[in-house]
Amino acid sequence: MLPSQKITSYWPFGLLLVLVFLIYGRSIDYDFVWDDERTHLTANENLRQGKLGKFWAKPYEGLYIPVSYTVWGLVYQVADKDAQGKPDPVPFHLINLLMHLINGWLVFAIIRLFIPHIAASAIGAALFLLHPLQVESVAWVSEFRGLLATGFGLGALFIYWGTPVDNKSIARKFVVPAILFTLGMLCKPNMVVLPIFAFIGDVMLRHKKWNNSLLIASCAMLFTIPIIVMTLNVQPASKVDFVAPLWSRPLLALDALNFYLMKLIAPFNLSPSYGRTPQSLIEESFINWALLTPLVLGVLFAVFYKHARPFLACLLLFAVGFATVSGIIPFFFQKFSNVADRYIYLSMFPAGLAMSYAVYKLGRGAQVGATVIIMFFGAITFLQLPIWEKDYTLWDTAIERYPEQALPYNNRGVVNLEQKRLELAEKDFTTSIKYDSTFASAYLNRGNALAFQSKFAEAVPDYNKAISLKPKVGKAYLNRSVTFYNLRHYEQAKEDLIQAGKLGQKAHPNYVRDLERALQSR
Repeated sequence: MLPSQKITSYWPFGLLLVLVFLIYGRSIDYDFVWDDERTHLTANENLRQGKLGKFWAKPYEGLYIPVSYTVWGLVYQVADKDAQGKPDPVPFHLINLLMHLINGWLVFAIIRLFIPHIAASAIGAALFLLHPLQVESVAWVSEFRGLLATGFGLGALFIYWGTPVDNKSIARKFVVPAILFTLGMLCKPNMVVLPIFAFIGDVMLRHKKWNNSLLIASCAMLFTIPIIVMTLNVQPASKVDFVAPLWSRPLLALDALNFYLMKLIAPFNLSPSYGRTPQSLIEESFINWALLTPLVLGVLFAVFYKHARPFLACLLLFAVGFATVSGIIPFFFQKFSNVADRYIYLSMFPAGLAMSYAVYKLGRGAQVGATVIIMFFGAITFLQLPIWEKDYTLWDTAIERYPEQALPYNNRGVVNLEQKRLELAEKDFTTSIKYDSTFASAYLNRGNALAFQSKFAEAVPDYNKAISLKPKVGKAYLNRSVTFYNLRHYEQAKEDLIQAGKLGQKAHPNYVRDLERALQSR
């Protein structure tokens, strides 16, 4: 065992922060990718116009995360912009990196509450900061919501666990953590798991009485009810294309646990989408693999419980960290994959804590070995970062690593469409539809690619299919309206234009004028 360190020097952690900044610093110059432009930032009119109050008034794009949008809005206002009003991505990437460093410091501070050794604690924080599974959260601007939510959550845990038992201050013990907890949920709803984190840590790591800790956790859970109700309302199961049967959901969660544990140990072939959909997993009869890891770990922990209790606590915390997106509850991205690297950002804290415990228990040899492992992970992270530089590199890599899935082809097709590579775009959308015949966006996008090539008659069936799959998407009606106009089917164009308006999709005034003239001239 390593000796306890009471020195005030924190140079190991300071050196770690410098290393993290050097490794991730290259991402500051990266472009916006994926939903950065099309959903959260540059295409978000409320953000562009500084109408931040609207994010507090109601959910946006199926999520109620007003704190995240408020921070984005402030950054948007100070960022340099081009002639079209598109902001410079540098300040957005910078706050992602700074938030990751702050979270690393909080992880280090929390581990220090349990382990009286600076170097061992720094190694745990290093795993959190440098593991390749964290690349997606740090390099993808849209995932600032997860970084910020985790920062508030870790801050709440640090104050709650760090307050001495004999401290009489209700504000410090409960009020401040409750405020931080609430802010975290308003950044990203996954922070609803924090009371369970606090309970497991109290009972298994701090050795507190379970009944008192359960009461505190239960009171904290009351704060989650409005967030849970709102999330279920704006993202109901009816909006998910495939709802996994109840019997399969625990197995989906166990499969996700297996997947993340394997990637934790061997973080190779990472991707923004893995194609591990509930449908594919059920069809592949994944039940045996799903049960293997918990069965083996359960036996080991039962045999070595006395010595393994901290590691069992870390495993439970690891699983709880991604519980809301484990497959137990249906969620939108399940259509493309039941797992994603960003889902375990919070779970990497207990992973780091487990490594710190191992280093502290096993002594200096383990410290050297863990340092080598961390450096290896850091090297992989450095090599993984460039795939997030721009959309094309991102989706090319995803297709290369996991080719038989719809999302990467559709998203690469969108890039080709924007850059006027219309035939390549059409081909990508066709491949996307091949792998998922219920993917409405792929039909809509292929219709657009065909329309841009003046293949109007061929575009109409794709718009029809997109509308049949997603009848409340105004853009599909508007694009079909324009296509009907080009085919001189003016009455049908008018009907679609009216329907698009009802769904909140506004047409350009010039198009409305031209259609009216065409109708009058008949």
